[in-house]
Amino acid sequence: MLIYGSQMSDAAAVVVAWYPATRSIANATDFAAKLQVPVLMLAGEAGMQRGCCLIETARALAAAAAGRPFELVTYPNTQHGFIYGGGHYNPEAYADAMQRTAAKLAQYLGR
Repeated sequence: MLIYGSQMSDAAAVVVAWYPATRSIANATDFAAKLQVPVLMLAGEAGMQRGCCLIETARALAAAAAGRPFELVTYPNTQHGFIYGGGHYNPEAYADAMQRTAAKLAQYLGR
C-alpha cells in the first residue's frame, strides 16, 4: 500500500499506512521523489517485524520527503501491531492513530 498507493494519483487521494513494510524501499530519496499523493505513516518506535518495518527506515523516508505531503507519527514504547486485537495492542497509540486516520481521510475525501 505505501509504495504503490503513494504513486497512484489516479486511484488514490491519500495513503494512511499503519506500520508499513518498508524493507523493499532501498533508497528513501528515490521513494520520496515518486510521491504523488499525501501519506500519513503511523509507526511504533519499538516495533520491528522481522526487519520489514524499521523505525529508522520510516524516519529516513520522512526526512527525504521534507517539503512534500508526507507525515510520520511515531509512538514511543510501542511495538508493531499495536491495533486492537493485535499482538502488541496499545490502547493509547491505537486511539490516536484512529483519530489521525479519520482526520486525514476526511481532509482528503471531503467527508
